[in-house]
Amino acid sequence: MYRFSFSIFLFGCANSKEDNYTITQLTPDIVINTEHIDFGGITVPYDETQTFQIINAGNADLEVSSIQIEDNEDNVYVLSTTTALVPKDESLSIDVLFEPPTYLNYNRDLLISSNDDERPEIRIPITGEGVDGPVPSISLQPQAIDFGEIPQGQTATEYFTLKNVGSGPLEITSVDLEGSTEFEIVTGFNGSVYDLEQESTIIVNYTPTSEGGSNAQIKIGSNDPYNEETVVTLLGNGGGDFEYPVAVFNCPTQPDPPTTLTMDGSQSYDPNGNTPLLYDWDLLDQPEGSTTKIDDSDSATTPFFVDVAGLYTLSLTVQNSIGLDSEPVLCSFNAVPDESIHVELSWDTNNSDLDIHLVQQGSGDPDDNLFSLDGDCCWCNPNPSWGEFGTSDDPSLSLDNRLGYGPEAVHIESPYDGDYNIFVHYFSNNGGGATTATVKVYLDGQVVKTEAQQMNASRLWFVGFVRWENGGSTYYSIEDNAQIFPGFEDPYFTALNRCE
Repeated sequence: MYRFSFSIFLFGCANSKEDNYTITQLTPDIVINTEHIDFGGITVPYDETQTFQIINAGNADLEVSSIQIEDNEDNVYVLSTTTALVPKDESLSIDVLFEPPTYLNYNRDLLISSNDDERPEIRIPITGEGVDGPVPSISLQPQAIDFGEIPQGQTATEYFTLKNVGSGPLEITSVDLEGSTEFEIVTGFNGSVYDLEQESTIIVNYTPTSEGGSNAQIKIGSNDPYNEETVVTLLGNGGGDFEYPVAVFNCPTQPDPPTTLTMDGSQSYDPNGNTPLLYDWDLLDQPEGSTTKIDDSDSATTPFFVDVAGLYTLSLTVQNSIGLDSEPVLCSFNAVPDESIHVELSWDTNNSDLDIHLVQQGSGDPDDNLFSLDGDCCWCNPNPSWGEFGTSDDPSLSLDNRLGYGPEAVHIESPYDGDYNIFVHYFSNNGGGATTATVKVYLDGQVVKTEAQQMNASRLWFVGFVRWENGGSTYYSIEDNAQIFPGFEDPYFTALNRCE
């Protein structure tokens, strides 16, 4: 590095004496105290910090406009600063943090830009590698202890287990009990270093001395790189001002069955940030004849199939990451058919297939149009065209159950005037044997009749009919058991052949 000065000699006629003036140029002079930053191998997921210095050996301020590591989008290397001003004859220390996320070589360049005219840019290689090595891991079970309700002056004892489940020695660096003094650590910490798979039982007492609940935290510091501080929460007599997780979901109102709802509990939360949450949906009550269930009971959102009309009650409980449950939040809703005529069928055996038929009456005979393609709305013909132009006066079969129990449902949104006969056919006995069929008839959203009848295979039950006239409706029940046809094999096979 070369710096220079020069002299100017001035001569004047009036003065025989020679005047000699020397002027020195003021410039910064950047010096880096290393030519290579090498971290070597660092065990994942640990980190290491090295320091280098920027020295200003000049006689003017050194302005460092940029300190950056090229190709460092993953932030494996982190700098303590990215710009600097270094006065003359002074230095600045810069920290470089290396934290390898996996087992790779991370070779990059450190680029320093400044106002040094002779060396405006300096490039220094940085090397480091993520390597496999022994890593401790602390396990606390459980992470929350609820002592329940304890009378004043009495002492309750509980415990938790501390264990090293990692691959390197676990060092306990600190143990602090914060919160209510009604809790006490009795014993259990076996020294400060835990070897592989070593564990100890930590005993804790709770002695309430005043009304109201209490809470505290045992904070344990360690060399676990993923959990430098772990916490055990202590609760007694309701926990005082401790906030438990909260389950939240919106309850539907009067859905039209059958329909699939999405039950969404994703707005549930933990005020203390102990996440992620675990979800537990439960179906507490459902209408007679309903066979629905919650298939995905442990997700934040779950589909729920409303199969029949009536009252449903569901609950949601969430659990936070330290094992504390919320209060269950309940949801009760009544499923109400929107259609003018709505008929549901269920039965009490599996391995049996019963079918609901809604039949358009023709010549006056109750079984007229039964099993005909145009006049019988059933599993073979789920949406025939009836009445006027359009679909609102057409019947629709929305459920067909072939395994047992039901339900099945058929409805008409806006019927035209006429009689609509309701039949149940025991289509197929696959081992279920005799069964009791139950039919519910809804008119304008209100159940007007519930009918039940024991049936055997191939039998046909004429349940009753709805008479719709001048926008009004009346249901007529068929009380005569003679309408239970003793054998209906021909229509049975006719329907089977037609639908195959």
